[in-house]
Amino acid sequence: GVKGELATTSKLVEDNIAKLTALENALSSLEQSNKIAHDALSDKDTELQRKMMDSTKRFDESVNYTSPDDLGLFFNRLYTGTCVSPELDDMMIDILLGQKDTVCLPAAMPYAKVAHKTGELNDLYDDGGIVFTGDVDFILVVMDENVGVGYAREYQKDIARAVYRNRKQVEKLIKYGKNNFWSK
Repeated sequence: GVKGELATTSKLVEDNIAKLTALENALSSLEQSNKIAHDALSDKDTELQRKMMDSTKRFDESVNYTSPDDLGLFFNRLYTGTCVSPELDDMMIDILLGQKDTVCLPAAMPYAKVAHKTGELNDLYDDGGIVFTGDVDFILVVMDENVGVGYAREYQKDIARAVYRNRKQVEKLIKYGKNNFWSK
């Protein structure tokens, strides 16, 4: 029932916060975290300037940043089993398939399974992940800031619907290596 779902959701959120905090504490510094992201994941643009749960720095100039390119590369590695290991990558995909915030990409593509992660602050909304359609899988990352969360979600859903409807053409672009499309 609803109470059971709420309890499960609450437990997942608590577990994720605990795991994130433990990971952040295991890394001796933000510099070390950034080095791992840059070296191991080849991230070009991702920069951590504060720990995720550090509420003292949340509203100052310490902003964590990533780009659609970096997230696309991450999701491509996850999809191809080359991020950490095939087994752990599959586990991460399963976790992402269980994302509770489904108001953007999954809502726009109800016939697809979407392994995704959202990001939301007062003035930004991001959603990105791996879209499993049954015929053409693809990676989609959409990021907006300074437009309002409601507008960003609607705009991103429009983009997702357009890509989903035209996935056969997207597959052709992938085969020829055009733009920033990633595929297996």
